[in-house]
Amino acid sequence: MSLEPLAIPMTHLAGQAHGPIRFPWRGVIRHGVLFGLAFWLTAAAINQLARHALLVPEMGLYSRKLWLIKQEPAVDIVFLGTSRFNSAIHPEQFDARMAELGCPVRSFNMGIDDLNPVEARVVLRQIRQQWPDRPIRVVLGQMVSRYKWYRRVWDRVRYFNTWSHLPEFVEDIWLLPNFMSDRLMILLEFFGGFLYEQASPGYLAKFLFPGSAPTTPSNPVREIRGYFPDMPEIDLKERIDFEERIRQSVAEIDRWPEEKRLRNGVAHGARMRLLIEEARALGFSPGVLLTPSVLIYGMAAPTQSVLARDMPEIPVWNHADPKRHTEFFQAEHLQDWSHLNRKGATRLARILAEDICPVTRQGGF
Repeated sequence: MSLEPLAIPMTHLAGQAHGPIRFPWRGVIRHGVLFGLAFWLTAAAINQLARHALLVPEMGLYSRKLWLIKQEPAVDIVFLGTSRFNSAIHPEQFDARMAELGCPVRSFNMGIDDLNPVEARVVLRQIRQQWPDRPIRVVLGQMVSRYKWYRRVWDRVRYFNTWSHLPEFVEDIWLLPNFMSDRLMILLEFFGGFLYEQASPGYLAKFLFPGSAPTTPSNPVREIRGYFPDMPEIDLKERIDFEERIRQSVAEIDRWPEEKRLRNGVAHGARMRLLIEEARALGFSPGVLLTPSVLIYGMAAPTQSVLARDMPEIPVWNHADPKRHTEFFQAEHLQDWSHLNRKGATRLARILAEDICPVTRQGGF
């Protein structure tokens, strides 16, 4: 038997080019994008169905304050701001001083931790729904602008992460005083959290395992019309060092270049103006309070100047200047870096009444 190799005809390969086999990247990418899009749309649809099937989630202080104000027979003045408002306004002391001055009112502290402008607008609408025809004055504070990823994935934020609120969030981020590159990064981080929440299993898990929704706020504590008087105080041993750190921070802010001050004033003035316009559209009479805080100090005076220029009819009470309001930057009136304790809140409430009563007597606010 012959062992010579068989001759295999190659005519079927004639005319074909011989080259390396290429991986079909375009097809893989195309199918990957289509799969990702289909997965996200399906997950987002489940998210929306679960959202509408569930009750409003328990949202800590936000839920508690809304529940508390619904127990009020009526209010004349609402203080709406962040946790700085929550710790800074003692309504009972404010009302008592207003009565002494001949301007009797009933006020409510609607300070809520980490409140942003979108949430603040929702609060205003809910208060107006409660008292559709009642004349109410609202004192607005500077809202926060925290849009980090990890702040986009908890129950309260999840509740507000809706497509209807998306334009308001984007507008608020774009108005921040950060440079454009920073704002773009904040937007990217915000959208990452927003889209993740739209497609996350958070709502589906709650839908499948709903638990029991509380009918009244949990962990009840002593409360006076939205104010919680049992505030902590700074330890006596730490007060000297604490006040020294405040002085150093104030000195650092005083060295800010004029361009930075102006940028902060324009940005925060624009953010506040949108909130004022919303309050007016809902029938409120708005004013602005800048509370004592090192965090507010750097933007307070520029913001006040911008509002005085653009909305001169809106009263602005600036108590964020440590040179004019020294007592509020002393440790005996503080519970931490930017929140007053009970003594500070009592003092500020009475001073604020002395600011507001003359304005109301003259037909303003």
